[in-house]
Amino acid sequence: STAAVNGAMHFLSQQEPVGNSVLCFDLESEEWGKTIEGPLKEDTELWGQTGLIHITQLKDTLCMIQTEKHKAEQRTNIWLLVDADNSVWMKAYAIPMPMSVDMVQPLMIMADGVKLLTDYHTRRSLVPVLRVYDPSTGIFTDAVKLPENTFGRVCLCDLHLHCFGAGKI
Repeated sequence: STAAVNGAMHFLSQQEPVGNSVLCFDLESEEWGKTIEGPLKEDTELWGQTGLIHITQLKDTLCMIQTEKHKAEQRTNIWLLVDADNSVWMKAYAIPMPMSVDMVQPLMIMADGVKLLTDYHTRRSLVPVLRVYDPSTGIFTDAVKLPENTFGRVCLCDLHLHCFGAGKI
C-alpha cells in the first residue's frame, strides 16, 4: 500500500518480513529518503499474530494499520508515526473486531480529536459501510451505508488546491 504524507510518498516494503518497513520518496527533491522501520519487531509474539498490514495518513501523519488475529478474536491496531528519523510509532487505537470483519480502514479523526471515521468491511456484505468508532465506549455507529454498486475501498480526498496555482482558483 502507499500513502502521501507531508510531501513524500510512502510505500510499504515487500521485503521479508513484509510490512516491517516503509520506503520514502521525497516528491520535491525526487530522492529516496531513509527507510522507516515499522512498529512491529520480528521477535515479538505480536508479529506472529499479524494478518494484514496497510499504510495511510491520518491528520498529516503516516499511519500503519495492523490486523491482529488470535484464536477466536481479532483487532485492528492503528499506529501513528511520531518520529520518522528514529522510527518511533505510537499505538493510537486498538479496535476489537468480530471475526466476520475483514478490515477496518481509518479515514479520518473526527473533530472531537478522539472518534475515528472508518471504512468497515464485513465478509457477508460487498457494500462497505462508513462507521464512527468511539474508543471510550468501544462502539461503532453507522454513519453512512454506501450505495450497493459501491465496491472496493473508500478514500477521502484532502487535496489542497491552493498548492497548484496561486490565486487562480
